[in-house]
Amino acid sequence: LIALVVLWIQGCGLRVPPPADMLESSQEVLRLATERVKDVSSLATDARVSMYGPQGARKGRMVLLAARPASLHASILSPTDDLMGVTTSDGHRFTSFERGAPVCYQGGSCPENVSRLLPVPMEGADLVNVLLGAPPFLSHVKAEAVWDRRVGAYRVDGFLLLDRVTTAPPDEVSLWVSHGDWVLKRMTFQGPPPLPTGSRVQITWEDPKKVSGHLLPHRVRITVDKAGLDVQLRYRDVGLNEPLGDDAFSVTCPPGTRVEEIACPDGEPERDSTDDPEDS
Repeated sequence: LIALVVLWIQGCGLRVPPPADMLESSQEVLRLATERVKDVSSLATDARVSMYGPQGARKGRMVLLAARPASLHASILSPTDDLMGVTTSDGHRFTSFERGAPVCYQGGSCPENVSRLLPVPMEGADLVNVLLGAPPFLSHVKAEAVWDRRVGAYRVDGFLLLDRVTTAPPDEVSLWVSHGDWVLKRMTFQGPPPLPTGSRVQITWEDPKKVSGHLLPHRVRITVDKAGLDVQLRYRDVGLNEPLGDDAFSVTCPPGTRVEEIACPDGEPERDSTDDPEDS
């Protein structure tokens, strides 16, 4: 009985009452969370990455670049700084290859392809926002703001619309935003293909630090329950609004590799520019 009382008291202690000046509009909460980094056009960081999954644990460094609206670059390095793989997207085309692999993948920058960079099938622009600690685009957001006493933050519920041909309903999203500094804390949604059916994706943002006057999370964690994935990024040596050339987001396949075009669900793969026109 005493143990139950102690647990009850501890549980009550976790409840955080809403602030006296709590906002009533979910749209206003999203606006403030978005505007917090609206002046950030690019991110460059030497991140530490840890990935745990069915194939075991992998750790290393990631040179991570992101630029608005939808450009992404990830170079994976081993603990000894050997290049293990590269994935890039300029918002239109993506390229992905691993060191020593015989195949280099290319295709359109649809969520299914861009998810090779991080295991979250999202539009490139939404993924850039996630890396900056800003909300993705949500549609049909519930008008009334809800205060989650257990988290001590606003909970915003809406739908995440992906640009893909599907009969499935839009992904229901819950997003938690702290009061006052409008920092994102957590986001959950049901993962769309190519994730396993019924997968629950959770993204958490932690360790916010000031960089060039902007409060930026320095730890991003992504978990996918049904896939058994746990990916953690720890930002180091962060640079914001640094000039990043277009070539950073458009790399060529290594010589000797076979280029394989990966079709997006909404269309056929684009024709390889090296094909002979007379063969078509």
